[in-house]
Amino acid sequence: MGCTLSKQSSGTDMGGDRERVQVYNFTPYMRFHPGGVPYLLMAAGNDCTDLFKEYHPWVNGHGMLEKCYVGELDPDSVTSSTDSKFALDGLEIPGQHLKVRATLGGGRVIEREYTPSSKPSQTGSFDLLVRVYPDGTMSSFLAALAVGATVEMRGPHGTIGYPTAGTVTRGKQQQTAVTHLVLLAGGSGITPMLQLVRAVLESATDAARLTLLYSNASLAHIIALDQLEPLASIYPRRVQLHHVLSRGSARDAAALGSVRVGRLDKALLAQLLPAAAPSVAVFLCGPPQYEDDVTLHLRALGFSDSQVYAF
Repeated sequence: MGCTLSKQSSGTDMGGDRERVQVYNFTPYMRFHPGGVPYLLMAAGNDCTDLFKEYHPWVNGHGMLEKCYVGELDPDSVTSSTDSKFALDGLEIPGQHLKVRATLGGGRVIEREYTPSSKPSQTGSFDLLVRVYPDGTMSSFLAALAVGATVEMRGPHGTIGYPTAGTVTRGKQQQTAVTHLVLLAGGSGITPMLQLVRAVLESATDAARLTLLYSNASLAHIIALDQLEPLASIYPRRVQLHHVLSRGSARDAAALGSVRVGRLDKALLAQLLPAAAPSVAVFLCGPPQYEDDVTLHLRALGFSDSQVYAF
């Protein structure tokens, strides 16, 4: 039975301000929620005020959930505690992301979304791959954290997933009988691809082939190079890895297994990708302009929008 906490506007108690915390049991509402169970579970057991306002800024949540109301909680009274640490059974569905929250000086709160790069079956911990930019507020905050520090997160969530071998989901839509995954990444867009690669290759039942095209400015900009380069040699019949460097040098080309110098255009995609077919699913992640350009090229090559999944 799922429960969540919701803060109401402050009231007055004995002449002073007192926060009112109302508890709701949303189990009866789960089958009616348009976003589905995963979005409701993001708030289970927690204060859902900010989450509710994020998705329903103009809705009176207390009125809408009146029939789910359980009662009011006194935040100053603790009768028991069941705090414990436990390991979850992995990250469930590859392709979904986490929302990370940081509180900066002056109480300023920022949030960013990151896709775990660790394999889905990893329990007790997960890995986030974050590129640190000198002017990046969140990346600089995370880089400065001391070992043992805590950070707020929620998820995993997202509309795109690869729940079982050969099946890709986008919301309630499914593409089945997929035998070839094309992964097109630009810059830090490689992170969701790493999780998909691990999900496919570690599965005893998934025989899908992988074609990964990774676009960067130069060799120095490639993320997780030590994880990517061995793939084609370890799985020569299943994995094709191609680097596309817009400012690559001869030295860069010599250091990589397969590299193309220049920008990813329609001609290069036609040369390196499998032919468009119902058994092919294309995953896309990168800067907005990269995604827009590649989407147009894919359409011109015969790939339908229903088989292209942009993170």
